[in-house]
Amino acid sequence: MIRSWKTLKTGLATLALGIGLCSAATIAFAQNTAAVIAGSVVDSTGAAIPQAQVTLLDNDTNIARASDTNSTGNYEVGQLQPGHYTLTVTR
Repeated sequence: MIRSWKTLKTGLATLALGIGLCSAATIAFAQNTAAVIAGSVVDSTGAAIPQAQVTLLDNDTNIARASDTNSTGNYEVGQLQPGHYTLTVTR
């Protein structure tokens, strides 16, 4: 009886440690506040515009981030902090 009680206590301690580690990992990922802005650049007829430069300017910090559109006119700018942005497109 003592041996099985010791095994049960060890098993419960291991389970508790595993749950604690999983909870800590979930909390760490839940605090990510970065965002992604993605879209397409098209002309007045709806045709994609490849190789256009998309610039996002953070109005609060004046930090600019740029990305070029791909062959289908799509762009993506990631790791953005919450804020107010101005988007411009140049070719």
